[in-house]
This record gives sequence, C-alpha cells and structure tokens, in this order.
Amino acid sequence: MRREGPGTTPTAATSRPPRPTGATARPQGPAAPTTATARPADFGSVRPGWLRHRGLARGGVLLLAATAPFFDVLRLDLPSRSAVLLGRHLWLNDLYLLLLLLLGTMFAFAAVSVVLGRVFCGWLCPQTTVTAVALATVRLLSPRRPPLPEPRSPAELAGWRRFLFHAAAAAASLVGAFALSAYFVSPARLVGNLVSLPALPERPVLLLFLGLAAGLFLDAAVLRQRLCLVCPLGAAMSLLRGESALQVGVPRDRLAEACGRCTACRRLCPFGLDPRRPDPRLCTNCGECLVACAAVSAVRGRERPLRFGFGAPGAAEAKALETSLPGRSLALGRTVLAGALAAALLAAFALGLIRRPPVGLAVERVPGRPAAFHILVRNQMSRPLTVELAVAPPAGWQATLTARRLPLAPARPARVSLALLPPPDATAGPYPFQVVARPHPGPGRTMRLRSAVFLP
Repeated sequence: MRREGPGTTPTAATSRPPRPTGATARPQGPAAPTTATARPADFGSVRPGWLRHRGLARGGVLLLAATAPFFDVLRLDLPSRSAVLLGRHLWLNDLYLLLLLLLGTMFAFAAVSVVLGRVFCGWLCPQTTVTAVALATVRLLSPRRPPLPEPRSPAELAGWRRFLFHAAAAAASLVGAFALSAYFVSPARLVGNLVSLPALPERPVLLLFLGLAAGLFLDAAVLRQRLCLVCPLGAAMSLLRGESALQVGVPRDRLAEACGRCTACRRLCPFGLDPRRPDPRLCTNCGECLVACAAVSAVRGRERPLRFGFGAPGAAEAKALETSLPGRSLALGRTVLAGALAAALLAAFALGLIRRPPVGLAVERVPGRPAAFHILVRNQMSRPLTVELAVAPPAGWQATLTARRLPLAPARPARVSLALLPPPDATAGPYPFQVVARPHPGPGRTMRLRSAVFLP
C-alpha cells in the first residue's frame, strides 16, 4: 500500500518495485560514499575559476626567486661585503636603505595578514611551491591513485618508483642550489668555481653549494610542509591575522545537510585540517579543500557548500561569502595604519635608491703632507663604469692627479693621488677645493665632494 501511494508513479512501481525509494535516496544520505565516484578528470572542470590562477602565481614567484640574482635584482655579494639591489651595490654606510626596505616589507605583510591571513603562505611562498611539486611527483609515480589527489608521502613508493623520485629530487636540488648560491656569490664567479671543480679554487663556495643542495633535497624528500609549522614568517602572519580575516568555512545551518560524513576536504588539505572547523593559525588559504568539495558536489549535483569568507561564515552569508567584503567587520584601523606605514617606508626607500649616486667618493689626507691627498673612487653599480675625475683647486693653486680616467669593475674601488701646489704668496689657513666624478657610459649622477687643505 505504501508503494502505491500518491507519491508513486506507475512507471516507478513497475520498473523496479523492491528498490524505487532507496535508489533515489541513497545519494542523499549522509553515509553515501559519493567521493568514490569522482574521477580525476573532474577536478579541472569543477575547479573555481579564480583558483586556477594559483599555479600561475606560484610559478611566477618561483621563477622570480630563481632568476633574481642573475639579473642583479637582489643578492648578497659576500666577496665584496655588499648587497646588490636593483643593480646597485649597497655597503654598510647604506644600511638605512636596507632598513627602510625591510620595515616597509614587514608592514606590507602585516596589512595583508590582517585581511587575508596566511594567504602568502598558500599562494606565493616558494617553500609551499616546492612542497606542492614534490607531492604532485609522488602522486604521478604512485601505482595506486585515489579518486581524490590526496597528499602522499615518498615512503609509500617502492622499488624503482622511489629511486626515480629521489633522483628527480636530487637533480632539482642541484638546480635550486645553483640559483640560491647566486644570492651569495656572483653568478660568474659561481660558474667559474663549478667548472673548475676538481681543482677546488674556492672551497667555501663549493661548501655553500653542496650545503644548499643537501638542504633542498631534505626539504623535498622528507620535510616538505613540516617546515611551515616552524616558519617564523607564518607564525607572525598568524598573530597579525584579524578576527574577520579571510578563511574557509561552511555555513552552520548547512553543515550536517551538505557534508554528512564526507571528509574529502580534510584528506586533501596539506596539513590535514578540517576546513569545516578551520584552525586560522595553520590554514594558509591555499584552496585545496575547495577543489575536493567542488568535485564531490559536482558528482552529487549540489552547490559547493565550502567557501571562502571574511570571519566565521553564518547562514545569512551562504551565497555571498566569496564576493562580499563587509567593511565594518574588518580591522580597518590596523589595516590602514600598516598599509600607510608600508607605503611611506617603501616610498622613502625608492627615493633614496634613486638619488643614490653610482660612484662613491672619499678623500683621505696623506700623513705628514698637508697638500697631498688620496682620492678613493668606488663603482656602486653592478655593471662596469668609466669615471672621469676633475679637481677644482683653490684660487691660484695647481692640482695634479695621477689618473683622470678610471675604468672600474662592479663594486671595485680605485685610489688616485692628488697633489695641490699653493702659490708663493699663500698664507696659513684653510683653502677649500672640490673633487668631481662623472660616470660613463650613459647618463649618471655627477658626484661632487668638497674638502679643504690647511696650510700651517
């Protein structure tokens, strides 16, 4: 009698009388193993559109980090005891520029962390990119591929598969160590040391290269996301995170209905977190859980319940979490203050770097000779320069330079002797003079240095 009720059609009653209701209700039940029907091909089609750019962001940052020292964007030149920044060598007397850059970057991270949490860790950090590439390689070599691309461990591989993974990790570590070593030694000097490796021309350079290679291999093969747990930058971003910052969640009124016993999001999280009850201190907002939720929801024919939102997601925000930015709930005061400080510090750094001359000048007095000096000229650029020297002596005096045109290698100094000959009627006292240095080729700022000679 129950199967012949008003809710039963004659077709349903005659086709499969014993299981009409159970067959339609089974995918709706909380214990239905719907994740097993998801195919790996579903992930690309159901992935959120904005999340597809995460790979481009990670690849761009990794490419920038690998090529920055070769184009003199940023590196430390240990042999010359200087830092290279945007093609300019910075010494200890330029420490204020590095301090402005460091403080500006720190306040910029603070402003982003208040609103977006640890989004840098999940989208732009090179360490996270290395971890993602290592886990993707393990999944590619694994003979047993689960329906969801869960994080795997190289320990699960056996035989030639594990050997192939370790060989790939070792090759990638050598390439990465070469790029990282260029942050401390000039690329030309590094290549020269590696080419003449059996002769060991500079043992510290070789030890630096091998140490970095070993560290990268250990990171890719063993540590991976474990390093994120002890990262000081990630811990600082977690502390600065506001209560209404971006986070993943499910509306509370849909938690039991939409998710049931499904744990696909937790299995896909690199840290094993449950996005339905997120831990803001560890969540990097990478969006991996959204991929799993989107695939399962597509198989079930439902809307994806897991979404990004600002603050704890509630029932009223179920459909507006990814597009709304409730300004009242954000810590606008801290965000605006940190952003303004970051902009001011970075603007001061850029202004100081632009106004910094390409040539450094210094005048030293020769002991025992009041009218004799040493002029120290230093190339402060990362490219060779030719410097023309000129002296404007005091009125009636004669100036003699041992050299007026100096070819200078990057970060290399030169010393020129200057002799000033006073007129016969010169009296005791100070006599000012000026040293002028003009860099070539190309336009450059002329450096002028004023000094004085004292006649007893």
